[in-house]
Amino acid sequence: MIKKIFSGVQPTGNLHLGNYLGAIKNFVKLQNEKENECIFCVVDLHAITVKQDPKELKKNIRETAATFIASGIDPNKSISLQKHKCRHELWFISEGTATVEQGTDAKMLSKRTYELHEQLIVPLESWHRLSNETELPVKIIEIQYGDKCIEEDIKRYYKI
Repeated sequence: MIKKIFSGVQPTGNLHLGNYLGAIKNFVKLQNEKENECIFCVVDLHAITVKQDPKELKKNIRETAATFIASGIDPNKSISLQKHKCRHELWFISEGTATVEQGTDAKMLSKRTYELHEQLIVPLESWHRLSNETELPVKIIEIQYGDKCIEEDIKRYYKI
């Protein structure tokens, strides 16, 4: 059984030994275990719940992402091949570039496609996977709609 793990770090600009030993070191270990599907992120929108200097926040986001990569978190890991019986998804890439596999087709989505108002619709029962083949972070906006938008609707086939 695949375990889905989601965790994020606020971009405070104050990463310290406790962050490394308590979280980031474990993120690296977890991403390399086959039974885990991991999503690790910089929770930058959570950071705007308090007053922030936009330039400082942008710098802190980049530094936190760089620390993830320097610590061994692999931005090239991909999400498992999956499909849904009860929901559709709509994807936009707001930052970076991602490869999207859907059925037998592969397509690159990027911030440029977002600016052109292009998106990817993932219909019911469509096999799909998202991967990042660059060293830069990818930000995705995913909208789920349908009868059931719950974890049990996801049918995973394999993980690479």
